[in-house]
Amino acid sequence: MALYCLSDVHGDLAAFDAALALILFTDPKTTCYILGDLIDCGEHSYGCLQRAFELAKRSNQVTVQLGNHEAMFLDFLFGEDTLDWLTQDVQFKTTLSFFSPDQWQALLQAMQANVQQSRQLVRQALLAHHRRLLTWLQSRPLVTELDAQILVHAGIDEAAGPWWRMGTPDEVLTGKYPATTGRFAKIIIAGHVSAAEVAGDRGFEGHLYCDGKSHFYIDGTTLRSHVVPVLRVRGKRYEELCEDGVRVLLEQD
Repeated sequence: MALYCLSDVHGDLAAFDAALALILFTDPKTTCYILGDLIDCGEHSYGCLQRAFELAKRSNQVTVQLGNHEAMFLDFLFGEDTLDWLTQDVQFKTTLSFFSPDQWQALLQAMQANVQQSRQLVRQALLAHHRRLLTWLQSRPLVTELDAQILVHAGIDEAAGPWWRMGTPDEVLTGKYPATTGRFAKIIIAGHVSAAEVAGDRGFEGHLYCDGKSHFYIDGTTLRSHVVPVLRVRGKRYEELCEDGVRVLLEQD
């Protein structure tokens, strides 16, 4: 039985597909958790989200969780848009990826004719073309607790100890910063803050970081490295999967 985790794809479909190719889905005991931030910044946000949706719908081996970028996108679609999604979507890269050229031109014309309603027009168009996908995204979990691990996009309130789930607000689960290291009751596997930043070493771009105690950070700075690192857990052995081999990160007694 193997557990696989990856995170922070950020619209890099080629890197996402390369990571998925390392996972042994033919083993029925394989489970794979995608810990958020599939979208935003790269060119193929829709493609990455659709790929994850297809995997999760086809097999109960795959669980997709939300990151802060999905949370912002969903707030725009279904909430109050407190962070103003369209302003933060630089050059509309993410939004554009959900439309064909003809659909986008039609939407632009509608927005130009009614500038004050432009945000509502974008929301309506996204839901009209992708309601099933976006409704599914809205129902994704923020965190998973396993027997030995906590899987989360950003982190938890570790000061709450055994009551961490009750004591951790949703915005901390998806947006905790800075990263925490050190000992905790369970292994915490998170993305959000890049492995390179936590390690203080840019050599970790495209790789995973383990603090040797209870924390793994699996954001590989994909926008620069074009690599989505994969963590594999087999029993008490934690490994980084690479195209050129396997690196053991932690082996518990």
